[in-house]
Amino acid sequence: MLLEFISHTIVDILNLAIGGYVLLKNPRSIMHRSFFVFVIGIVGWSASVLFLSSVGTGQLGLTTIPFLSAEIMVLGFVFFAEVFPDGLAFGGRRVLYFVPWLVVVLITPTGLVIHSARLIGNHLEARYGPLIPLFGIVMGAYILWGIMKLFQKYPTLQGIRRVQMRYFAAGAGTFLVLGFITNVILPLLHIYRFNLFGPLFSIVFIGTTAYAIVRHQFMDIRVIAQRGLLYAFSVGLIACVFFGIDFVVRQFTQLDGWSDDVIAAIIGAFGFMWFRQWFERVTDSIFFRNDYRYEAAVHELGVVLRSTIDIEALLLALDDFLVHTIKPEHTSFFVNRAGAGRFARVFIHGPSGGISRSEEEIATLAEKTHEPTFFDRGKDVAAIIPLVARDDSFAAMVLGKKRSDDIFRSKDMALLSDVAHQAGIAIENAWLYEASQRHGEELEERVRERTEKILSMQEAQSKFLTDVSHELQTPMAVFKSNMEVLMGKHNGNKKTALAVMATTLECMSSMIGHLLAAARLNFSKEKLHKKEIAVENLLEEAYHDCFILAEDKGVLLSYASEPIRIMGGWEQLKEVILNLISNALKHTASGGKIVLRGKVLGERAEISVEDTGSGIAPEDLPHIFDRFYRIRADACLGTGLGLDICKKIIELHGGNIRAESELGEGSRFIVSLPHA
Repeated sequence: MLLEFISHTIVDILNLAIGGYVLLKNPRSIMHRSFFVFVIGIVGWSASVLFLSSVGTGQLGLTTIPFLSAEIMVLGFVFFAEVFPDGLAFGGRRVLYFVPWLVVVLITPTGLVIHSARLIGNHLEARYGPLIPLFGIVMGAYILWGIMKLFQKYPTLQGIRRVQMRYFAAGAGTFLVLGFITNVILPLLHIYRFNLFGPLFSIVFIGTTAYAIVRHQFMDIRVIAQRGLLYAFSVGLIACVFFGIDFVVRQFTQLDGWSDDVIAAIIGAFGFMWFRQWFERVTDSIFFRNDYRYEAAVHELGVVLRSTIDIEALLLALDDFLVHTIKPEHTSFFVNRAGAGRFARVFIHGPSGGISRSEEEIATLAEKTHEPTFFDRGKDVAAIIPLVARDDSFAAMVLGKKRSDDIFRSKDMALLSDVAHQAGIAIENAWLYEASQRHGEELEERVRERTEKILSMQEAQSKFLTDVSHELQTPMAVFKSNMEVLMGKHNGNKKTALAVMATTLECMSSMIGHLLAAARLNFSKEKLHKKEIAVENLLEEAYHDCFILAEDKGVLLSYASEPIRIMGGWEQLKEVILNLISNALKHTASGGKIVLRGKVLGERAEISVEDTGSGIAPEDLPHIFDRFYRIRADACLGTGLGLDICKKIIELHGGNIRAESELGEGSRFIVSLPHA
């Protein structure tokens, strides 16, 4: 009997230790509460059976305690199976599933399940009530429900959760099945000698759960245990400091007994937090030198991902981050670039020779993985983390097992989940930047090629016009000379006809000259040699070139200019002024005036040609600088190219030209150019 007492006591203490730790770790979690209820049921069942065996006999009140404890144990097991591993609330209509359990609990104290028990030899013999089969069926169904629920969840779990489920299900399932057989099935067959062993089978549950806690981080005990050890040292050292202060105060002061305690308590109270923080900081470098702080790692991850937009540098920085936090043996990145059709490895770090799977196998596995997946210990690929951007998994990190041979803990999983989203966005941004840069370069190359082609065509066209215009000038000059000779030899109608032909020939010659000027302008746009020009000298030379023509027509031509310096081509600017004077002479009758002016207007130089001629109609004024536009199409007063040529020359110099006119009042053409 002593052996049974010792064994039951040890098992109960171990169960209480495991259940108490789980509850204290997270008292608000329904998963932790369910686990604790399950363990309390085991302890209650074991303790009550041990008590009955020590008393020797039990009436209704005592004999119902093991049954009620067993019912609580089954309830905790089923609830834990339902909420593990996500800890989601269990409610709604599913609560109705526990109505049979509640019915059995309510009838248990009535004696309809068990009436009494007595000790015969080393086993308890029970007197069952008429509803004991109902108890067995209902409890067996709930045990089967919990086991089936665990088996149903097992294929959906990955990595550490899968391992934890395996050990918990094996331990709890084995214990419940053996306990149900020894304490329900066999007693129904009047076999009682094994009923004291039922609670002891929980040692299987204790063993598997303890192994999962120590080896597989079941409910994250590792860091808790380490911190607990440090806190124990911390409390011990603080106690030593407290008693040391108390001793010093007693030895070297005249204070009474309670005063030194108060002083020591005050110093200890104010110094406790500082001392604990200092002690943790010192011991972290010893106990946790290979670990990392989650908050610091998340902050560092953000810094790493913002450090560069280059895809290769980003992958290298991300790999370096993983190497000194998670510490995998090898790291690979698989991506599905646009148009690639499947994942392909773009980066690998570490001894790839240790990977038994082929690159195609890993790529296929990465394509099918849409959530962070962790594999069992000993696999060459320990984790696959999909990188997500805009709810699309377009890349994946493949990690080998940790160099410490440890499994991925919940902290690692949380950090890698952050990496999955933040790195996914950063890598996508890097690709978009790379693609936009590449597209910009391609577009720039296309524009350059197209521009060169257009310039080449324009140059060929300008050269063609130049050649044609130049070749036409010689026969036109010969034709004009012969026409003048014929006009001197004939009179009357023939001379009039020849005069009309000569006028027409003059218009054609003028048009050819303008075409030649326009072609030369386009052909030599980039050959303009600018120099500093004094506007007053430019106007003076234009005045002298046109003075005779103006005097012959009876028009007064004058000029005046302020001292102004501009940068440009002398011949081109002179051509503009001569063209404007020529137009003014055509539209100004005898007795009129043409004035050339140059003045400073802010940061611009302004050159104007003003006449008192016939003026320009308002409907014509907006179009006079258009190519081939002529005010009077029925008379050969111009070709429609002169003002267009003037505009292009001025724009080539960085200036602009405009006209102001009133019909019958004259016109004013203003050229605006930047100062030298």
